[in-house]
Amino acid sequence: MKILSLESSGESCSVALCNEDRLYSQIRTEARQHAKLFLPLIDEVLAESGLALTDLDAIAFGQGPGSFTGVRICMSVVQGLAFGAQLPVIPVSTLAATAAAYFAKNSSVTSTVSVGLDARMSEVYLGKYQLHNGVVVAKQNEAVLGFDSAIELIEREEILVGSAWALDAFSQLREDAPECQPDVFASALDILAVAKGKFVDGELQDIGSVEPVYLRDEVAWEKRVRIRN
Repeated sequence: MKILSLESSGESCSVALCNEDRLYSQIRTEARQHAKLFLPLIDEVLAESGLALTDLDAIAFGQGPGSFTGVRICMSVVQGLAFGAQLPVIPVSTLAATAAAYFAKNSSVTSTVSVGLDARMSEVYLGKYQLHNGVVVAKQNEAVLGFDSAIELIEREEILVGSAWALDAFSQLREDAPECQPDVFASALDILAVAKGKFVDGELQDIGSVEPVYLRDEVAWEKRVRIRN
């Protein structure tokens, strides 16, 4: 199993690669530099692994939700690589990968983990996950919700993971939760962890059939841009 993994839906730009049981990774956090960082980081992990792009079995990537610009940049890089090397791709939810980042350090946890990422505009990207036999499993469909709606969906026994839960609107939720870790974020290594299971299950796709996931339509995005400006 030789999989290259890319992630840039948040503040960091990261690349990881597995060559059977060996892992290689690079991560950088430089604001608005994802487009410049990706290709050098990819070259670094390929050089470290001794593999060429054409030696790979697939390319995994963070499909979103997250930063609109970051998701688009990642998607564009993956398109170029996959088309050029004729490789299948494995799109991975950023929310699921964030849950994977938590479970990587808490593999004995059996509780549901509610991942909340700050979606701005008083909204949250929300997904719920559990770990079954080492695999991150979604408990419900991912959604973008207003603060009040998100609060209504959280059960007291659920663990809170992700940047959204640090917001003032969720102060009471943090107090009631058994555990809250707002500083957990997804990297290419976490994308890779989820992608390995998908690879084994044969969940490979052609890059031409894959779209980024924003959990918002274009109208909502245009509104968001106007508000920011």
